[in-house]
Amino acid sequence: MMLRSKVYDCGIMKKGKRGTRLERGEKAYEMKQKRAGRAVLILAALFFLNYCFCSEHWGKWKGEQYLLFDKVEMTTSNFIRQSGNELFPLLSYGKEDSYMTKVLKKTGDDLTGDFFLAVDFCADYWGDTSNLAKTSDQVPASFLEADEEKEERVRDISQETGGQKNGSMTYTKKQLSNYQFLIKNFYIVDSTTSVTAEELQGDKLASMDLSIALQGEEPKILIYHTHGSEDFADSKKGKKEDTIIGVGDELASILEHTYHIKVYHDRSVYDTIHGVLDRSKAYTYAGNHVSKLLKKYPSIEVVIDLHRDAVGGRKKLVTQINGKETAQIMFFNGMSRTAKNGDIGYLQNPNKETNLAFSLQMQLAALEQFPGFTRKIYLKGYRYNLHLKPRSLLIEAGAQTNTIQEVKNAMAPLAKLLYTVLK
Repeated sequence: MMLRSKVYDCGIMKKGKRGTRLERGEKAYEMKQKRAGRAVLILAALFFLNYCFCSEHWGKWKGEQYLLFDKVEMTTSNFIRQSGNELFPLLSYGKEDSYMTKVLKKTGDDLTGDFFLAVDFCADYWGDTSNLAKTSDQVPASFLEADEEKEERVRDISQETGGQKNGSMTYTKKQLSNYQFLIKNFYIVDSTTSVTAEELQGDKLASMDLSIALQGEEPKILIYHTHGSEDFADSKKGKKEDTIIGVGDELASILEHTYHIKVYHDRSVYDTIHGVLDRSKAYTYAGNHVSKLLKKYPSIEVVIDLHRDAVGGRKKLVTQINGKETAQIMFFNGMSRTAKNGDIGYLQNPNKETNLAFSLQMQLAALEQFPGFTRKIYLKGYRYNLHLKPRSLLIEAGAQTNTIQEVKNAMAPLAKLLYTVLK
């Protein structure tokens, strides 16, 4: 009513073609009220949409539905921008910086900053993917890869059997082309995902040419650690060299000094926020930074995400190589698919086939050169940033029950396997 009283106070009653100024003022006030009502309804609807779709269930929707919400974005976004200058002053008329104004402005910012960006991000997976890198670090984590919880999870390896330990092993093309043979001898398929015979054509994967030019002054291999805080049985708290990052230092050093391959080692920690372990967004943070590194160093052709595993009980993943106690390693692939809902559209991986070829060829080389060194290849449902390069590897080196030295001892045979496959 404050607006109406101000109009009365003007004392101007001059009759015009569209009525008195007072009448025109009243009509303008009523129009603004209607517009405010419409805006509030739209904001309420957007709150509902934000609640429903900014969650883990978003990924279950198909591309056609994203196109629908793309239209919602355009309509509501334009309305908020056009009405904002009138809506906010109207609801807090005469009260500068009122609480209501701040709340509504914050709501508008959140919707345009989270909901609409998320729609853009998802739409890019069905269309032009060139904007993904610049968009993905701005959308809610629930739209991206959220496989990890804040705390470390322990892997059940009670049913796991290792590779051959009684001499080197080689396999025939016929054996590798047998899907059931591959599943039985090479892979563990996590219950959260599934894999098809078409994806695991072992003879095709094993014969794929993964060689690169290893010489040059620019880096060829990138090593990073999504879970850089992972440590070992005898690690000293707060000492970076005693974590998986220190193990990465060892691998980088061997590759450079023994095999003369230039390596970029990213020693960033992505799973600790303000000193507290939090892995809920580690893959998002790591993926964003690695994407920038790949742009900065286009010579990089191999990307390795080096982890250490977490196992139950006191199980120790160790073998003997060249007379040294050596931690076993495991290659890990993401299938971008859940067993319950099928392919995850918003985690597409155009490099999945080459990823699978890389891990299988590493496994075959290990069985021939270092029997017992590798565990079976683990397949799980998400993507784990393996889409960033065709030659991407996620490696679990040892576990929390291993010593630092046991895991560092594993880097020499691992480096030799990389050289064997890439040369």
